[in-house]
Amino acid sequence: MGSDRVKTGRIVKRKVAASMMKVEEKTQYLSSAGKYDLTEVIHGDLDKAVYGDIPDVASLGRRPRKPDLAKEYRLNRMDLLNKRSKAEKSFIDNIKTDIKSGKDESKYCTLSDMLESTGNFDVAPLGYGHGGKKYWSNYETTSTEFVAEMTESLAKDPEKLKIMEKYMPNAAKKYYELLDTISNS
Repeated sequence: MGSDRVKTGRIVKRKVAASMMKVEEKTQYLSSAGKYDLTEVIHGDLDKAVYGDIPDVASLGRRPRKPDLAKEYRLNRMDLLNKRSKAEKSFIDNIKTDIKSGKDESKYCTLSDMLESTGNFDVAPLGYGHGGKKYWSNYETTSTEFVAEMTESLAKDPEKLKIMEKYMPNAAKKYYELLDTISNS
């Protein structure tokens, strides 16, 4: 089982010989390997598509211990979370408006899956999904699902492919690089 795995470049904590150690994660899937790391690229693309220039909560840093600074931190955090929540709602509403105006809802099923995979959205945000966090708990699931959906779209659904390339352009580029690697092997 060890020799058919490639390193992802991510450091994770694992129990080794009865103690927790930091080890480099390995994967069986090329799409999760460090060179491609589609999950990170997908989430980055979706962050840009949904939130634009609104930073994530991690950008605030650690919560200060001093009460006056901690209060300011909490207010900034709430403000940021409200902005992000409004951006999420606006993004979903815009796509639902497109669907109501006559676009085929099934063309957005992959986008719905990928939004669900980020953990920032409800289950099936556009009416399609896999049932929430348990399905997406394995780091490789997002990239594996993306590769499967891109391959299906490339083979038989150019409209869905355009939607995926629109909202996840960098992930689509990585997917095509992955195909080149596979075809040249």
